[in-house]
Amino acid sequence: MHDDTIYKNINKLLKTVVKDTDFVATADMAYKKIKTTKFNCIIMSLQHPDLPGFKWLISQLKREGTVVPPCILYVPYTMNTRENELSKKYMRDYGVKLTKNTDELLEEVIQSLCIQLNEV
Repeated sequence: MHDDTIYKNINKLLKTVVKDTDFVATADMAYKKIKTTKFNCIIMSLQHPDLPGFKWLISQLKREGTVVPPCILYVPYTMNTRENELSKKYMRDYGVKLTKNTDELLEEVIQSLCIQLNEV
């Protein structure tokens, strides 16, 4: 997620249901975190300041040896045509979930964590 008040508030909200959360402000920080930390779920934004969410996801999927956990795309605005096309492609091809409000976001995070717990 990018460093914006709404996303910082979302991070605080997530901490009410998830014990450990990490917040990154740049794509470079995200690259470093995913190389050193195992995540159950990633929440990303299309409006990341230095690299849009889809470009970041594509770069991660192409990186050899990188395991990308389930991704939830949080988009609290109306997407343009290109963003809509990309979101449909990634939702279909990679199982990326799309949420448009904080209630949906929390529900997807909880569902993702519950599915992972059931697989153990």
